[in-house]
Amino acid sequence: MKALNQTPKFQPFRSLRRFGVVIALSTAVLVGGCGGDGVTERPVSELVAELQGEDESAAIAAAGALGQKKDPTSVDALILAATTNDSALVRQVSTVSLKFFDDPKAIAVLIALMTEGEGDVVPAAQEGVEFAIGQGYQNFGKAMGAAKDVTPEAYEKAFALIQEMLKSPEEYKVANAVKALGQTGDPRAVELLVQQLGTGTDLQKQIVVESLGNIDSPESIAALKEAVSNDSLAVAKAASGSLRKLGIVDFDLLKTELKQVGTRKDAIATLGSMKTPESLQLLVSELNDDSITGADRERVVKAIASRPEPKAATILTDFLVKNDAGKRSHKVVLEALGEMAQKSKDSAIPSAVIQAHRDNPESVPVLAVIDSLANMGDIAYEPAVALLSDENLGMRVLGAGVLGKIGNEEAIAPLKTALTNRFVAPQAAKALDSLDWKPEGDREQVLVWLADRDKKKLTNNWNTTKTVLLNEASSGDGEAVANALYGFVGIGDESVILDLKASLKSRGTKEIALAYLNCGHPELESAAAEWARNNGFQVVKSPTAEAAAEWGSF
Repeated sequence: MKALNQTPKFQPFRSLRRFGVVIALSTAVLVGGCGGDGVTERPVSELVAELQGEDESAAIAAAGALGQKKDPTSVDALILAATTNDSALVRQVSTVSLKFFDDPKAIAVLIALMTEGEGDVVPAAQEGVEFAIGQGYQNFGKAMGAAKDVTPEAYEKAFALIQEMLKSPEEYKVANAVKALGQTGDPRAVELLVQQLGTGTDLQKQIVVESLGNIDSPESIAALKEAVSNDSLAVAKAASGSLRKLGIVDFDLLKTELKQVGTRKDAIATLGSMKTPESLQLLVSELNDDSITGADRERVVKAIASRPEPKAATILTDFLVKNDAGKRSHKVVLEALGEMAQKSKDSAIPSAVIQAHRDNPESVPVLAVIDSLANMGDIAYEPAVALLSDENLGMRVLGAGVLGKIGNEEAIAPLKTALTNRFVAPQAAKALDSLDWKPEGDREQVLVWLADRDKKKLTNNWNTTKTVLLNEASSGDGEAVANALYGFVGIGDESVILDLKASLKSRGTKEIALAYLNCGHPELESAAAEWARNNGFQVVKSPTAEAAAEWGSF
């Protein structure tokens, strides 16, 4: 007797649900194709529908086309077809197509199918896993993690495939196998990776130490510490980065890194982020190491400046007085101190910066000092105001420049007073202008024109100019007198010669006499020589003597 029995259907992939990848297919439609003629031009939604349809040949063609299109929205449909479709050919082609997706779900299913698939699906899945390893898929490690928990047998098989690929004659495959080992995080990978450090190019070794950074084990850490001293800067830098990734900070190691060009930058950054006395001391040693220059010294300065303790500011201000540090290094320090003072409101910092410039004006550039103090804001206001009465004229100019940039309107009154000093007046006038101050009355207006050396306005308003400057010249204030006479000389109007000579005779000083002697006007030079003889001075020629102002030079 004969009977008809129904052929048993394919039983769905038994581990699929444990992976959590049976996902309801999206109803979203992606319009358009990937170019060319044929099935691949059709929308993903149509191909997915055919993949799930009853027509086997159409489903096979759709599975292949979805692999070529590589649209991530089709991954779930291909997984479903590779693991549950009744057709062996549909399952096989869907498995092949899954290899084109750097997707953790797709790779995890391929790994599992190597041991849980049936028929031709098994070699297709293995070829897919090898492809994923060889292409250096970023999600391979996530897939291995899932497989290790769900299908340990498949995990071991995939791990063996990685080992086998390390023997490949193709360098890119070896490099990607090394990356895959690191992604697994498997302690067994360390020995394999360390073996790779003894062979290959510097680039391959760099990839090895980067992979070791994914495995937190004593063996991995020991190998990385040794690699920090590698002759290749790229390898040493990668090893240093991997150790930091693992949270390893070792002072002896940092000292080694600081002496190597390739690792110095990261070592400095690490020391800056640490808040221990030892780390600060190491940074100070680097700061004072004359062999550390350029960008590296700037990094050290910024690392110290990032520290919250007051001692950090003292270290940087002390550094400013070094005569051999160079203007560029000092400029970086000044910028850092400006930012530190702004944040900490430490009133000692502006005074220290001012003192550093006073002690070492040649090496501590005045413009950088002005910017630094201005950046400190209001805590630099009082020190800057005090500078306007400093005995050193250069420090007065510095104070005026700072006050102009701080922007505090209370500075207007002391800055107006500074307009009577011919050396400080130009900077004071600029500062007042930046504070939107406008002269009130003829005196202030003339003093501003004089500070700006604006001959046109001074001469176009000559009667006013002459009246104001004559009043200044007879005021009895030494600075105001010198400023007025300097102005008359610079304007060069002959109508004031008698007034100038009379002023010299009644209120003359050595400075005024010198100005007359070198101004280029015969009558004033003769008057100055006479004043010198009458006051116990001897007129001598000096090649270094300079005119305060030449007659008519404005």
